[in-house]
Amino acid sequence: MKIGRNDPCPCGSGKKYKKCCGNKKVVDLSGTILKEELDQLYFRFEEYVAEYYPLLLPPEESSGELDRFKAHMDMMERTVFEKNGQQGQSIMQEYVDRVAKDISRPMTKQSVEAWPESVPGLFTLTERTSDHSVQMKQEWTDETYDVRESTIAQGIQDSETYYFGVLMKWGREYLFVPGALSMVPEAFDKFSSIVEKEYKASKSRKSIVAFFASRFTHYVDVLFHLELEQDTDISEVWNGSDKEREVLRLLEEHLAPEAKQGEAFEHMQVIWMYYCDHYSPTIRKPEVFAAVLEYFYRESPFTGSSLPSATQKELAKKYGVSPNSISRRFDDLEEVFFDMVEKSGGMEQSPSPQMAIPTFPSWEVAAERVSYEMNFRLSNKSFSSINEMEQFIQSNENQPFTPETDEQKAQLLAYDAYQSDSLEQREKLVEEALQLDPGSVDARVLKASLEEETTKKLLLLLSACNDVLRDGWLDTSEGDLWRDVFARPFMRAQELLAAVYAEKKEYKEAIHYYEGLLEYNENDNQGIREKLFPLYIQTGQEGNAHRLLEKYEDNGTWNMYSDVLLAIIAQLQGDILQEWVMEAEQTNPYVIPYLLGEKTWTNLPESYRPGTEEEAIVYAYCNANAWESHKKELVRFR
Repeated sequence: MKIGRNDPCPCGSGKKYKKCCGNKKVVDLSGTILKEELDQLYFRFEEYVAEYYPLLLPPEESSGELDRFKAHMDMMERTVFEKNGQQGQSIMQEYVDRVAKDISRPMTKQSVEAWPESVPGLFTLTERTSDHSVQMKQEWTDETYDVRESTIAQGIQDSETYYFGVLMKWGREYLFVPGALSMVPEAFDKFSSIVEKEYKASKSRKSIVAFFASRFTHYVDVLFHLELEQDTDISEVWNGSDKEREVLRLLEEHLAPEAKQGEAFEHMQVIWMYYCDHYSPTIRKPEVFAAVLEYFYRESPFTGSSLPSATQKELAKKYGVSPNSISRRFDDLEEVFFDMVEKSGGMEQSPSPQMAIPTFPSWEVAAERVSYEMNFRLSNKSFSSINEMEQFIQSNENQPFTPETDEQKAQLLAYDAYQSDSLEQREKLVEEALQLDPGSVDARVLKASLEEETTKKLLLLLSACNDVLRDGWLDTSEGDLWRDVFARPFMRAQELLAAVYAEKKEYKEAIHYYEGLLEYNENDNQGIREKLFPLYIQTGQEGNAHRLLEKYEDNGTWNMYSDVLLAIIAQLQGDILQEWVMEAEQTNPYVIPYLLGEKTWTNLPESYRPGTEEEAIVYAYCNANAWESHKKELVRFR
């Protein structure tokens, strides 16, 4: 395209061409200059997230192209599509507000200001517009975009016209960030149909694109499972470990060729990959899991397999394993299957026998409040001796404390809110605290506990934790952070954050944050070990569970019954197990009836003493998920 001397310069400077690049006898700088500036600004955005919101970063590096893509898509939701509960804006908008005023090139500024409104969804390639650009049409709006071809993963093949991704404005064109994934037509149509159906059912007033963005991570999971169903070559699309792949190899080796044809076998592979990706099972003997897969393939009515039935004993002999090992793992796999189908929108949500992990922060803060107030009293005094300071503490510990700053007033209101029995009063106190000090960590923790929407809970808690970490005053190196009364709101925030992730069954994140708390406070004043242990069991990390028990060894109810559970999982000899169960029952005889469902409760007790029925109810409530697949063993040894 010929550029007139008086036309706006294509580099985006806002000047006439003759006064800008035309004066330098440069023909086309638009792509180079804008790309450099925008690439640098996006890199700075990633640094901004790493510096100010470190808890949003994945707990560990993702491996493999698909894993990295999914991790980046998760970051896109958390930073671009989710709105912050306090400011009502995304992290991307927060970043843009900071940097836009310092951007001098108009086209660069226009692009950056458009980033918070990035366009997610399905796209169809309609035509090539230049050597490096193509035209893409958004599936649900029919709007078209000029897109840089290099941002499409693996480039464009002749047969590929369907893509999934997120478009961000980059000058006169758009980029897929971090890239677009091509889709087979069947998966594209099915995925589009799922989104449209759920959008219609929601009766949302948002546009379908905004609705899609609000449930972005959910739909990314749906997409990946649909894509895996369409691909028969597991080695090309899945980054499972060697042992996880060995399970599939053994399954294929033991099945007849006709049993590996069609969708039923592909569905079985998808279930296994989902199980590995989300639950990270500990695989000591791949033959056990291969036998379980074949048993599930033959016996479950949900796989659609036409294979004849086979007993666990027959399959145990076929794979050289014990029948008991198949039985133990089969229940896990069936549960994973229902979890997978539920998340992908393939069935109505059914009642789950599992119980939610409690999320409300019910910590006792009365003593902490006294310590908090005394810290400020002491900060204004100087003492000539320890005795003088102790005398001052004794004479003032029962005196009323008058807060001097809005931050102190907000913290005291938060303490009042923790101790209030009325939800209405608690909510009122929290709002008063936040008006005085919007940064109050405890007030934000309480607000999150009152919030019904999980996304808003996470944003409040992540924001609260990140603010503390960003300030840099927290010293986590000694392992006794609980001794610092000013650090406790942060620790409560991280505890509730982990609990919310556990509620969402995002166990990897929950474990990460619980483990962090035990590093900060090795004495575990918060009782984190009792929340972490069942998550280790549910995710197949028996080794970590065993080490946790060893570190916090005692003869209480939690330890005794946890020892029994690990012994059952390890298949200890019957006489040893019998003895361990008897010892546990001596510690608290009420636990087993609650675990087996022979007794139930209507309300959780507010407090309990060791060895009581109230303690048994709390133990069963917190550990029901961990025991779910192993309850039958208890019946044998009662």
